[in-house]
Amino acid sequence: MVQITDCPGIEERAKGFCWRCGKELPKRRRHIPEFLPLLEKGTAPRTPQDHNQATYRRKRGFRDGEIIWPSTTMQIYNLIRALALPYAGAHGYCGDSTIKVWRCALPVKSMAPMAQALEPGTVIAADAEGFEVRTIDGFITISAYEIEGEQQIAAGLHLGASCT
Repeated sequence: MVQITDCPGIEERAKGFCWRCGKELPKRRRHIPEFLPLLEKGTAPRTPQDHNQATYRRKRGFRDGEIIWPSTTMQIYNLIRALALPYAGAHGYCGDSTIKVWRCALPVKSMAPMAQALEPGTVIAADAEGFEVRTIDGFITISAYEIEGEQQIAAGLHLGASCT
């Protein structure tokens, strides 16, 4: 069988990685005509699994996609990238509202000194382009998101179990 061992790049999101892997499929399909007859005859080579090297993970649940704001900027960035379209999206809460986050960016500027005193999960700034949220070690810019309910994102808002 053929296995994909490539890894996504730092700027790549799930959809782009899936697309790139899909581009490789025509090259890998050439193995199907030679392997399928062996499989049908029951003579395909079989390699027993080495249980010492085997790993498993439970099925990902909704709570696995929750953004924990007192995490590092890189942990939040990677969670959002991993769950971007075509997947379910990372999410956070603001009171009764759920915020689905589809795209984010690492900081390209330094954090304002006054923002350093804010708790992780606090919105530092917000505009039509998105909003910046304090993390445990800096901040992250959220640029594509959806909000369930009537909540508006504004500077000073604290994201988490309740918004204040």
